[in-house]
Amino acid sequence: MDEFNMDAFLDALDELEKLGGGEGGLFGQFEFGVAYFIYSGEVPQDDRCHEFDPTDTESRNKAKEDAEDTMEEHGVEVTKENRPQISYIFKFPKATAKGITAERAEGWAVDERVFATPVWADAAKEVIKPAVKELGLKPGKHWGRISFAEDPGGRTETGLDGEEKIRLVAFPAETYENEAACEDAAGGNGNESAEPFGGIPTKFRKEVINDYEALRAEGLPPKKAVAKVAEDWEYANADVLDLVS
Repeated sequence: MDEFNMDAFLDALDELEKLGGGEGGLFGQFEFGVAYFIYSGEVPQDDRCHEFDPTDTESRNKAKEDAEDTMEEHGVEVTKENRPQISYIFKFPKATAKGITAERAEGWAVDERVFATPVWADAAKEVIKPAVKELGLKPGKHWGRISFAEDPGGRTETGLDGEEKIRLVAFPAETYENEAACEDAAGGNGNESAEPFGGIPTKFRKEVINDYEALRAEGLPPKKAVAKVAEDWEYANADVLDLVS
């Protein structure tokens, strides 16, 4: 028997964790597509996404025009630096949420969470595109799990403690044949009982963190994301802050 290499084993575990190899994330029926996405807080979330068929030039041009018109309607100037970006998008409606996540879905501020990543970004090329290829994921609706990984390009954001940390990117981790299979997969996600720690029961801590990370991925500032999660879960802001810091 070959000698066990602990260093190599631990390095492999680090890679799995970095790539979102666990069973956490958002379970439900998500929609995958490509769109001109407006990265501006001045435009309501429901109006930011303008999907198109990448194989159809006319469809792409129309989506770009619609996105730019939407920006102008909301008083946002379209410039070279501030324009809609062609992005991979994942729409996750709260109505389809499964497992523990479903218990929190009714507290979402919007009916649908949209995760968007520019196609030119390292996160798209190294995380999203390989996952799409591996799953054979076609544009449209799928029952599956959206997970989160660190941005391989090293893009950072300011954490709650004022320190810079690596951003997270949403990607399709698994797909299921139907709603029942998705329900089964979600049912085993963090349901074990445990004693509370820091005011938040251990069995809910992963879901609280997932909700926080999802809001941050949408662009909500750290403090507002903490406040929103604390309100949704009916926990103290300080307890949520301690958990996600």
